[in-house]
Amino acid sequence: MATWRDTYSRRVVGWHLDQQMSTELVLTVLEQALTLRQPAPGLIMHADRGSQYTSLTCRTRIEKAQALASYSRPGN
Repeated sequence: MATWRDTYSRRVVGWHLDQQMSTELVLTVLEQALTLRQPAPGLIMHADRGSQYTSLTCRTRIEKAQALASYSRPGN
């Protein structure tokens, strides 16, 4: 399961289930969240350092949304 949560409203703004935690799963959920919230440029998107979130494809999509990526420190 992958989710994106709006920290301000505390709402889950995108979620999806799959058999594997893939980059495609994360991107599907990210698209849901971006479509629902339509955030202004400068949004901070925080995630762990999982390969799905740090992949070039995911980072490129975050940049396209004019958002800033924030990642947890290793081990957190």
